[in-house]
Amino acid sequence: MSHNEFEDEPVRGLPKRLPEGETILWQGSPEAGLAMRRIFHLPWVAGYFAVLVAWKLQRALSEGSDLAHAALEAGTLAVIGSVALGLLAAIGWGIARTTIYTLTSKRLIVRFGVALRMSVTVPYTKIDSAAIRRSRDGSGDLSLTLSKSVRVSYLILWPHVRPWRFLYPQPSLRALRNPEVPAGILARAMEAEAPGQIRLSPVDDVAVPATQGQREPVPANG
Repeated sequence: MSHNEFEDEPVRGLPKRLPEGETILWQGSPEAGLAMRRIFHLPWVAGYFAVLVAWKLQRALSEGSDLAHAALEAGTLAVIGSVALGLLAAIGWGIARTTIYTLTSKRLIVRFGVALRMSVTVPYTKIDSAAIRRSRDGSGDLSLTLSKSVRVSYLILWPHVRPWRFLYPQPSLRALRNPEVPAGILARAMEAEAPGQIRLSPVDDVAVPATQGQREPVPANG
């Protein structure tokens, strides 16, 4: 594993040129709209503030305030909520714009960082299993379970980790429109680099190690 700061990219998304014999198989980024929904849960945050505004308005009226004063109090809260939503949306957009996931013939490289650019490299030989976590619209994340001997920082990798896995963080390709595509490429690359070591499960929130189950790797669609 490696964590690197870098200013210039000799190849888009990579901190340095790949060694001879190693090739880029796929590159992708989180989709901005999906990042806003899946990472920052903007619809839920908007609903929360909408309930607060309605409650503030109802409470002010029930306490005897006139409509204009009640509307002013509720409106102030609505402005605060709008600013919060705008900030979250901007951060989600920034994450989508500055993140590049790269699958090479030997490793995963994650370039990320809105203010401070960094990269994390995960060799395929350090991956025990992987799973696609889908939403109803077919989009989703591709999460990797690493060997127990490999430790990564949840805080440094966030949001490119599976949520709530603090003890053993799972690096993840987040907010992808078609996660099956990199999953299929990863399966083939892993089979070439570390035969029999990994299997990919299409089932939500299920990671299947190579030593368990009989599911076949997810094929690439396109």
